[in-house]
This record gives sequence, structure tokens and C-alpha cells, in this order.
Amino acid sequence: MLFQGYEYHKSYLLTKETNVAVEKAKVIQLNDFLLYCSENLNVSEGKHESIRTFILGYALHIEDANKTDEQIAEELAQCYKHEKQFHTYLDELGGRFVLIVCDDKTVKVYPDATTMRSICYSEVTNTLASHARIIYTFDKMYHDTTYPLRNFKVNGFLDYTKFEGIYKLIPNNYRDMESKTNVRFFPHAQFTLKDNDQILKALLPYLNEERKWLQEKDTFLSFTGGIDSRVSLSIMHDRNLPLLTYISDNPNKTAFAKKAYANDKKIVETITDDLNLNHHMLMMNRKAVTEQFKKAYNHKFESAHSSTLAYEYTQLSQYKDKLQIRSTILEMGKKVYNTEVYNDNDFDAYYRIIHFKAPDSLKALPDFKAQIIEPFLKRTCTDVHAITSKGYFIADIHYHEQRMGNWHSNIVQETDGVFDQFAFFNCRKLMYLIASQPIDVRAQNELFKQIIYHFWKVLLFYPINEKADLYKQSTVLQAQLKAVQTMNKLSNDIVIKHSANIEQTDNAFQPVLPIQAGQKYETLIKNVTKQPLTINVKGHYNNPLGKGNIFVNINNEEYDILDLYKGQHVTIQKGKKLYITVTYKKDFDKISWAKAGKISIEIV
Repeated sequence: MLFQGYEYHKSYLLTKETNVAVEKAKVIQLNDFLLYCSENLNVSEGKHESIRTFILGYALHIEDANKTDEQIAEELAQCYKHEKQFHTYLDELGGRFVLIVCDDKTVKVYPDATTMRSICYSEVTNTLASHARIIYTFDKMYHDTTYPLRNFKVNGFLDYTKFEGIYKLIPNNYRDMESKTNVRFFPHAQFTLKDNDQILKALLPYLNEERKWLQEKDTFLSFTGGIDSRVSLSIMHDRNLPLLTYISDNPNKTAFAKKAYANDKKIVETITDDLNLNHHMLMMNRKAVTEQFKKAYNHKFESAHSSTLAYEYTQLSQYKDKLQIRSTILEMGKKVYNTEVYNDNDFDAYYRIIHFKAPDSLKALPDFKAQIIEPFLKRTCTDVHAITSKGYFIADIHYHEQRMGNWHSNIVQETDGVFDQFAFFNCRKLMYLIASQPIDVRAQNELFKQIIYHFWKVLLFYPINEKADLYKQSTVLQAQLKAVQTMNKLSNDIVIKHSANIEQTDNAFQPVLPIQAGQKYETLIKNVTKQPLTINVKGHYNNPLGKGNIFVNINNEEYDILDLYKGQHVTIQKGKKLYITVTYKKDFDKISWAKAGKISIEIV
């Protein structure tokens, strides 16, 4: 839709004004309202008696991938008068859409599960649109209304847009255009925690249906070294699926970020090379972005997540009009906040989250609760007690409604000019299935690993972020198992005592820093069996340059630490003791020298 010199892709405007000066748009009459839609935004209509429904974008029903947008719109119209059935149906919809319901009395606007297709509205004029900038420009022209820019960075905070008086519709509200109010319709049922086996059993049929639906589309998948995109890739299980990884050229990356990007790149390259996947690595070039593009980008959008990436996509024709598979929203199945917030699960916990995420200028307000939180609660019909009494965690609701419903939907809108987007868990039923794990279980990502294991087991072999691959993990585990077995045997056969300046890990022990020349680091080992025991006393240091610095006395026989690298067998008679004393010739304060004096023991 072309409006006042700017093209807003896949956009729409809902107003009572007629003869609006827009181009590249189709117009639909909805009672006293007119809906102006981009020509490239799909609109599907359903009708039952006096009820008309319109899906802007695309939807899929997770129980039946064969249902078309038109069928879904028709079924929504049929069940609309039965509130419980209608809300349950909405819970089962995936996709990225705006639903408009028109009856004899009013027009209502519903979001998808996370308002992934953005909905903005004016509290002043009731104008509703896909972009806050459209409302800003439209109301200035047709209603002589202006909205000041907020004087702080706002992207993703509560339901704010960058204009005062223009808000995002949160995912669990609908907008009643006649009464000019928001109405909460979710949560509407009780929520209970489940174990992972129950959750997985419930999830799998739905994920299979979504995959079936995607297999009929022209898709590509954004792929990183993390677990989220690994889940999406495993569900698709398609070697020919185009994969895209982008590498930032930001010169201001921290050392941590540089290391993370390098590690991510290495993991992705290993997986895609080993499995011969259809993969492209995009190296971004911020210098290539034109000033004209930057100006239009900053004018139209709420966020500036990556103008460079958005520009790069416009230059890559192979992605034009495809459907991008994103791996977001899985955070709903993770522990996003600290445990205390989930345990408290009350208004104070909700307040702490909001206050922590607020821009600094708002945190400094003398009455943050009265000025910020209370108007938000009223605007969004949020009753914390009513939500938590249904069993929900208010922290999850917050993440769903603000982080996903505002910040995330802003980001996905940035690339609407090139392709549309899909997320497996952009469905209320699926979101709250993965959120039904107990909080302590979420942190381990075990459910997501179970999903990967079910769909494409080999993807679990490779490291996730900075963890070692399964071969290296198994090697470490074998060593740990051997140490535990050794310690079990040691604990039954011998008693070990150390001086206070020694620390022990498994069957090994070493001096504690700082190390002082001539100080004795002593260990006593007693044979508590009824027979002689032979133990292997082993050093771990083999750098010849360190010879003459560390000495080990074993029952009055002295060894350089290097001489013990291959081990020294020593027999302890029944009921007798063995003394091991380590001494250094110099002072040391580095951990490497403490490790150089490490001794391990093992019964032969």
C-alpha cells in the first residue's frame, strides 16, 4: 500500500474515513468502517448468517494442515456466537494473521498468537493500522491530530509504539471498534503443569501437521548454532531445504560477541558440511546500505533491529516472496526470568519485571506504578490475580504479551517487503504446551532435545552454542565415570586426609593458592582393608622447563614432580599409612602452578 510517498508492504488501515488517498490498495466495506489493504496482503473471507470474518495474511489449523484460509475463516464465522468454542478455535490457529469479525453491531479485530502481524491503534481517534506511522500520518491529515514522539527508546516496552497515544494491540486482547475498547479473551481456561513425556506426546501430531503444511510452501530457514533453530530444522528434516545464516559485520562487537559469532559459524559450517545441507552464509555489509533505504526504513518501522540485514534481503532475489521459517517463541518453554519471579507469581513479581525492563527515564518517575503500570493494566484489561488463579505464570504472560507481542512483531515487520514469516510455536495451544514444563525442568532444554531426537537424531551429536559435541562429551563422561568408580573403590579401601592448604577433586588433589616456597602440602592415606594395597601415585606435570621447582616426598623418598608423570606404584600394608608431601622451591600465585603440583591416586 502506497501512502504519502512511502510503500508499506502487507499493510492495512481500518477507518470510517472515505476516499483515503492510498494507492496499490483494495477496499472492503465493514459496516461503517472501510478496510484498506495492500494488494500483496492476502485476504480470505468467511460468512455464516450475519457474521463475516476476514483473515489478513495466512492461518493454519494445527489439527488439520489441509484446511485453507477460506475454510478457517468460514469455520470461525460458524462458531463465533459460541464464545468458548470460538476462543478454543483461536487457540489452535498458527500462522501470521489479523482476524476481523464483522456482525450487525460492531467490528472486532483479533491478533494471531503473538500479534506477529502487527496491530496498532490510536486511543485518540480509534484509527487502526498495521504500522504506527500510518496512523500518525493519516490522523494528521484527516483528523488534525498529532502524536509527539516519545522521548526515550521504546522498542518492545509494554504496548508502546514510538508515538504517544498510539499503542500495539497485545496478543490476548481484541479491539472492539464501535466501543473503542480492548477486551481480554485469553487466558480463558485452567493451566496445569505436565511432565515432558506428556507434552511431547501432545506436541508431535501438531508439529507433524505444521510440517505437512510447510512442505507445500516455498520456504527457507534461518539457521544458527543454537538449540532453537536446531528444533525447527529437525522438524523439517529436509536436506534440500534452503538454510541461511547471516554474519554481522558490526565493528563494535564485544570480545564475547566476537567469540560467540565465531563459535556459531563453526558449528553451523560443521553441521551443514557433514550432512550436505543446502546452506548459504550471508556476510553482511553495512556500507552497502543506501541512505535512501535507511531513511525509509527508519520512517516506517518501530524498530531498527538490522537495517543492514533488511537491505541485504532486498538484494537477494532467491528469497523474494518465500516464507521464512523463524525459530523464535521457544523462549516460552525456557526459564526467561529468575526463579524467584516464578515462585512469587503475583503482582509484585509482575511489577519487578516491568520496572526492570523499563527505559531509565521511566524508572526515575516518582510514581512508576500510577503513571505507567496502572494505565497499562487498564488499557489491556490485565488482572494479575485472575490470570494466576487459572494456574498461569504471570512472567510467561508478560513475556508473551510484551516481548513477543511488541518487540518481536516489530522485528518481523521489517522484512515484509521481501518475504513473509512463520514460527512453529506461534499458536497459543503450542506456546502453553511448552510452557507447561515445571520451571526447574525448563532450564535444561530437555523438551527441545526430545523434539530434536524424535525428528532428526543426528542433530544432537553437534554442540549447542559452546558445548562440546557428543563424542567429546562422552569422552569427558567416561573420564568422570572412571574417577567416580575409582573414588568409590578408594572410599571403601582407604581413608584420605589432607592439610588445610590442599583441595581435592575426585581422586586428585592439588595445593591451594598462593603457593609459598618451602611450605608443606601434606596428604595421609591409610589402608583400612585386611590386606596390602598397591596404589599408583601419579603427577600431571610434564614440562621439562619446570624441572627442579616441585618435589614430592612419598614415605621419605623424594621425587621431582616430572618423575611421577608415568606414575609410581607404592604398597601400603594393612592398617598402615602412606605420607605424601609436596613442596615448592619458589613462591607462585598462578593457577597453572597449583595444577602443576596436582597428584592423583588409583588402586592398582
